Amino acid sequence: MYYASRLAKMIQCKTVSKKDEFEETEFLKLRKVIQELFPLVSEKAELLNFSDDAYLYKFKGKDENRNVMVMLHHDVVNATGNWKEEPFEGTIKDGKIWERGAVDTKTPLFAEFSAIEELLEEGFEFRVNSYLFSSHN
Repeated sequence: MYYASRLAKMIQCKTVSKKDEFEETEFLKLRKVIQELFPLVSEKAELLNFSDDAYLYKFKGKDENRNVMVMLHHDVVNATGNWKEEPFEGTIKDGKIWERGAVDTKTPLFAEFSAIEELLEEGFEFRVNSYLFSSHN
């Protein structure tokens, strides 16, 4: 439930991409949620923002001549059709999260941030420059 409730907060950010259009409110909301859920990532990483809403977190490594990057996206397509639960409520029911973006792509984003946050909590030092990049549309 610990992880599910945290993931639900990210899902509640309605980061819907629309062709040739960008509505920043929900994307900025997601950035704030990321800062709240992952304070060490926010504190320790150098953050670069690009375009409407693409961001790159850089964690300086011991060997700055080598690099590794994980990439994903944080936008979702709009929820159409019939849903058993409201698509952006972050509902946890029957041991599952029933929401738009739970599989694609908020869970991978959440997993990567969670892994890095937990490593930082343990005092982990990156061997090489390590980047987490996420974009939309």
